[in-house]
Amino acid sequence: MAKKRSPIEGMNEELNKIASQNLDFAPARRRVRSAFADVQQQLDHFLFKLGFSVLIFYK
Repeated sequence: MAKKRSPIEGMNEELNKIASQNLDFAPARRRVRSAFADVQQQLDHFLFKLGFSVLIFYK
């Protein structure tokens, strides 16, 4: 049995319920991913703020 996850601070009860599902199987992971899609798209990752000249790419 999966360990019970603690609630995510700042998220409503419905999203916390979705996030606390057992993610051992793909359908549950897809439901969680789709539920948090809007939140994920609003993230402003620090790499997006850097210019391309700052980033170094390795092969």
